[in-house]
Amino acid sequence: SKPKNAYLILGANEIKLSERRSDIYIYCRPDIADDHLLRITKKQISEIVEHQPYYPVYKAKMPGFTEIPCEIVGWCKASELEEVTSIPGQTFDNGTRFVIKSGRLHRTKDQWRELISRL
Repeated sequence: SKPKNAYLILGANEIKLSERRSDIYIYCRPDIADDHLLRITKKQISEIVEHQPYYPVYKAKMPGFTEIPCEIVGWCKASELEEVTSIPGQTFDNGTRFVIKSGRLHRTKDQWRELISRL
C-alpha cells in the first residue's frame, strides 16, 4: 500500500477463492518514488533512445535505482478482515473488499513471535 494509507484492502477474490486465500496477511507500506518505473528501466530506455539528440542531457538527470524504504505495519488472520463496500473517503464501485484498519493489526514483538512460532 502507499505510505499514508490506513487500511489493508484486499479484493473479494483474494478471500473468497480458496486457491487465492492466505491464512495470514502482512501489511507493508513501501515508499516508492513516483518515477520508480523510470529508475528500474533506465538501462533499457538508454538502449532504445540513446540516438536521440537531447538524450545525453536527459540521461544525466534520470535518477538511478535505489533501495526502497518500507514500513512493515503488522499482520492479521484472514478471519479478522471485514467485508465492506466502502471505507472513509472511498466507496468501492465494483463490489466488496476485505479490509482491516492498520491500527487493528498485530504488531507487538509478542504477536510477531506468535506468528513466527506457527511456521
